[in-house]
Parts: sequence; C-alpha cells; structure tokens
Amino acid sequence: MATSRIKLLLAITSPIAFLKLNSSDLISHAISVAESFCVENGSHTHLTIAAPSDLMERVRKCCAQMQVQPELLEVDPLDTSALASALASSKEFEILGIHDAQRPLTRTAQFHRVLGALVGGAGAARPDMAFTETLKIINDEGVLVRTVDRNSIRRLSTPEFYQKSAIDFSGKTSTWFVPLVPGTITTEVETDPESLRANTSAEVELLEALLHWQQKVV
Repeated sequence: MATSRIKLLLAITSPIAFLKLNSSDLISHAISVAESFCVENGSHTHLTIAAPSDLMERVRKCCAQMQVQPELLEVDPLDTSALASALASSKEFEILGIHDAQRPLTRTAQFHRVLGALVGGAGAARPDMAFTETLKIINDEGVLVRTVDRNSIRRLSTPEFYQKSAIDFSGKTSTWFVPLVPGTITTEVETDPESLRANTSAEVELLEALLHWQQKVV
C-alpha cells in the first residue's frame, strides 16, 4: 500500500512567534521541531508555513536560512474558512498536520502520537490534557457566582492531524484549525507537559526557563 503524503503546516498567528527564546526565537525552535518530525516520518512528509500577510516577510527571512524551502501560504491560520480555502489550492496531500508555532518546545513524540491516533475511522485527532486551575464565573457586577467544574474542561494543544477526507474545504467555522465534514469521528491523545503556548512575553520567559531545564536534563 502506498504511503500517504503528509503536509505539516506550521501556523504563525502573531508577532509573539518572533520573540527571542534562548539564543534564537520561538519560530526557529518551532521550525526545527517541525523539520525533525518531517525527517523522522520520511520523505513523504513536507513542511508548509502559514502566516498572515503582515508577518509573511519575517517568515521569509527565517526560511532563507533553511536548507529545504517550505511551501508558504499567506493566510491567517486563525481564520478557519480562509485557511481551508488556501489549503484546497495548495500542494497535494492526503494527511494534514497543523502545529502552533507558539508551542516551540513540543517534542516530535507528540506529533507521532497524534498522527498515530488517526486509526479506526478517526478523521481528526489532537492532543489535550486535564485542566487543573480554578475557574470562576462572574456576573455583570463582577461578583463571583459559581465555580466551573474543572472535570468538564480540557486544555487543547497541537499538532492537530486530519485525514484530507475529513476537511470541509468550504466550511465557515470550526473549533479546530480547519472545518470538519459533519459526522467526522474525532479523537484526543494526552498532551506532553512541555507543550505550553506562549501568549505574552512573560510566558516566553517561562518557556526559556523550561528550555534550560530540558537541556540540563538531557
């Protein structure tokens, strides 16, 4: 049986991806992990980078240092409809993976684990983990009214992997990066603790501390 062609898309959603991390930056770390997965998974796996127009020039400068030039899609990865449309006319693939560049410390083991979950009829898979913080609901006056049951909440991560047949390329909205065909079977796998998302410069500092710890352990 022929090996499926896999497109791994690295999603650049904000300028935070270009903030310094250790001696490099978030996007360089994310690209390195994505490239490692592509190599580990075989020659049928190729890298694509998607970014909105205002960030694309910075992406091109990062790609200039790469040995193999990835496919570039000028589109906001957070616009599910636009991303699906851009993918429909992109280079051919049979399986799609989408990883958030603001999760630069995600290990390739998590990529392989999510990809491996596309079995038994599953059309889409992604990692998640238990939510451990306490959430409170407040009313219009700012008064705490109740505590959210944390057992009803999961913390989502990436990469997400999809069978091409599960993607609704004309869809408009989704709780995933791209719209899913109605009735698609989805599944989740456990997230590695280090697959944290940096949303602020302060959180980048936290990632840097974690990166130093990882390097010390290794």
